[in-house]
Amino acid sequence: MKQHKGFTLIEMLVALSIFSAVMGLALLAFEQGRLNWTRSLHSGESESRVLYREQWLRLAFEQSVAARFRSGSSQSSPFFYGDNENMRFLSSAPIFQGPGKVAAIELQIKRVDEQWQLRYREKLGADPQRGLYMAEVDWFPLLTNLKSIEFSYEGDIHAPFNDSISSIPQGKQAYYRDQPAWLSKFESEYEESIPRRVKIRFIDQNSQIFEWVFTLNHHSNVLEPAYIPGTSS
Repeated sequence: MKQHKGFTLIEMLVALSIFSAVMGLALLAFEQGRLNWTRSLHSGESESRVLYREQWLRLAFEQSVAARFRSGSSQSSPFFYGDNENMRFLSSAPIFQGPGKVAAIELQIKRVDEQWQLRYREKLGADPQRGLYMAEVDWFPLLTNLKSIEFSYEGDIHAPFNDSISSIPQGKQAYYRDQPAWLSKFESEYEESIPRRVKIRFIDQNSQIFEWVFTLNHHSNVLEPAYIPGTSS
C-alpha cells in the first residue's frame, strides 16, 4: 500500500513564518506608499493655496492707484507706505471685492505662535486725504506657518528738481537717487511716486524659498482730484 507523505509541523511553521514576513513587508510598503501619497496630496493642496494667494496679490498690485492726493496745504502725492512689517496702498482690484472697486489695502507681517504670518485687509471708499480708519476691519491670514518673511520696494530714479542729491538735507537724502534701487522703506509723500515694484520674500515650513515680485501701475489718473496744487481753483 502506497504512503502519502505530507508536510511536517516544522515545515508548516517555517512556511507560515515566511508568509507572515512577506505579508508584513507588503503591508509596510503599502502603508509607506499611502503616507507618501497623503503627504504629496497635502503638499499639492498647500502649493495650490500659495499659488492662489500670489495671483490675488499680483492683480491687486498691477491695478494699484498712482493718482495724487493732497498731503499738505501746498503739495500732493500718490498714496503708498511700506516698511519692514507693513504696507498700505490703493488698488482698483482688491482681493475680496474684485476689480472695478477702489479700496485701501493693507498688508502686515505678524509673528504668531513662534511662526510668521502674512495678513491682509481692505476697505472700500477709504480716502487718504481724510484718513483711512481701518482699525475696525478684520485681518485675513493670506500665508501662515512661515519661517521668515520680508518686504522690499524698488524706488525709481528720484533726483532733486534744481540741485544735486548732496545738497539735500541729510535726513532726506535717502528719498533721492540717480538710479533705481531696492529699499526697506518707501514713503510716497517724500518719494513723490509709488514703487516700481514690490518684493515679498518668504520661507515656508518646509524650508522652501519663495520670492514674489509685483509690478505696480506706476502711472494712473484714477481718482485724480480736481484740485492740483499750483493751479488756480
